[in-house]
Amino acid sequence: MKTYPPGRLQSADFARAHMSAMVDNDVTLEDVMTPGFWRDHAPNLKVGAILDVRRIDGTLDLTARVIGVGAGMVKLRPMFPPYNDERNIKAGRRAAAEEGEHDAGGLKEPDGYKIKHSPATGYFVLLPDGSNITQGKKGLSKPEAIKIAIEHHRQATTPINVS
Repeated sequence: MKTYPPGRLQSADFARAHMSAMVDNDVTLEDVMTPGFWRDHAPNLKVGAILDVRRIDGTLDLTARVIGVGAGMVKLRPMFPPYNDERNIKAGRRAAAEEGEHDAGGLKEPDGYKIKHSPATGYFVLLPDGSNITQGKKGLSKPEAIKIAIEHHRQATTPINVS
């Protein structure tokens, strides 16, 4: 019989962070599961952390594990089916806000992303907070940098399926 080695069992309090977020009443489950929603918290979250998310009015209650952290995004996986009642949220809120958001026609960088050039490294991409998502990639052409920005934006704004 295989056994778990002595001395490796840890208190969860020391093994990973357990964070809590109280979100506004107009925040949807889709918002919460969109990696870019957490962009300002990416530096403070590590893979394996647990995040409890609740709406102020109690109509959303989600416990999720952080499964990925990248420049300007945090990917979550629900640990249990979430409680989610969105009857009080206007149905058209998201549709109006997203209209035209994913248009990449003509290779234009997404809103907020900046494509910059350095003679030493070529083109690179900066997020609104100044983070360089092309760090370590030298000699990029402008179209390559824009494609990286578009893909990052797609990943950061595509909700992770909870079902």
